[in-house]
Formats: sequence, structure tokens, C-alpha cells
Amino acid sequence: MQEFNPMLVLIVVAVSALSGAGSFLQQRRTQRQNREWWFMELFSELVIACTAGLAALFLGLWQEFPSPLTCLIALIAASNGAVFIELGRKLLTNKLNTGGSK
Repeated sequence: MQEFNPMLVLIVVAVSALSGAGSFLQQRRTQRQNREWWFMELFSELVIACTAGLAALFLGLWQEFPSPLTCLIALIAASNGAVFIELGRKLLTNKLNTGGSK
């Protein structure tokens, strides 16, 4: 397993937050959000994006991917954070239900 690198964590969180902010702004532009609760929507997007980015970071560390690839995976995961988290949840649930066998 790779050595823990705090700078990589900061980069992933920053890229994930940027992606979450971009997702929020895209939704604002297409007016898919409630104008009264925009701050809560922004906070929600940032939390989901950072959670997905950190999950991708842990995946990259576990699989010993190079740092640039890990950051790229985190960026892609954060751009569709809710979808990435749901996919991970389904895969983990399936793995636990089958006892880890294929």
C-alpha cells in the first residue's frame, strides 16, 4: 500500500470541491434549484463531491494507482458524486450479500 500523502488529500479535496461548485453553478444556470435554499444546495453539492472524491482517493491508494490517475478518478467521481456514491454502495452491498464471492 502507498504511503499516506497529506498533500494528495488536499489536492483531491480541492479538486472535488471545485467540481462540486461547478455542478452547483451548472444547476443554477439551468435553474433546477430552489432560489430560496441556494446555500443549502451549494453545501450539499460540496459535501457529496468531497465524499465521492475521498472515496476515489481511498480506492486509488488501495489499488496503488499513481497520484495523477488517482486525482483524475477523484475529479470524475466528484463531478457525478451522487451517482458514484450510489454505485459504490451497490457494489459493496452486493459483495457483502454474496459473502465476497463472485
